[in-house]
Amino acid sequence: MLERIFIVKTFYECNKSPVTVAGAFAKELKVRSDPDRKTITRLIEKLKHTGSVCNNLSHNVGRKATVYPPKVVEKTRGMLARSPRRNRLEKQRKKLALNKKVCRKLSSTS
Repeated sequence: MLERIFIVKTFYECNKSPVTVAGAFAKELKVRSDPDRKTITRLIEKLKHTGSVCNNLSHNVGRKATVYPPKVVEKTRGMLARSPRRNRLEKQRKKLALNKKVCRKLSSTS
């Protein structure tokens, strides 16, 4: 986290030059590999977009939330009750864009 803050501070102090920031980063923090120009520009874009350099504020951290409408769940359960064959299940899963785990869960509960 401190490294990210250092990069952002130095970026604005060095007239927005990623190359200068990379050199200052390696010199100041005594590391062999300095951040790539792309890394620095992505970090600055992230700051502009989210207002923070933290990962937890970028809205792409953690498990993806998936909720299926009751209508889809009932339709899948009904299909499984009529014909629990695997190929039919696969066709229905693809048609409704459901996850394999969800289909397995629904088939075991019906």
